[in-house]
Amino acid sequence: MLKEQELFLQFVKERVVAGQEEPATEILVAAFAKLATDEFTVKEFDAVSEKLVPLIAPQYQPEVQAAMARFAKMLK
Repeated sequence: MLKEQELFLQFVKERVVAGQEEPATEILVAAFAKLATDEFTVKEFDAVSEKLVPLIAPQYQPEVQAAMARFAKMLK
């Protein structure tokens, strides 16, 4: 896992609903693995977002979505 990915994972884990750290971690680790193969598309990103955002505490959702939107701009 790249340093930036580790930082983003920690960022997300600090903002998930209590008890949802493990599912959030699993979602992101799988996404990072796919990203490493260059198979991570906007469609894949949307699927990750749909799974991840509901795990984020409501007060942090806009912040996490903004961070994810910056990343999405770099995808194919």
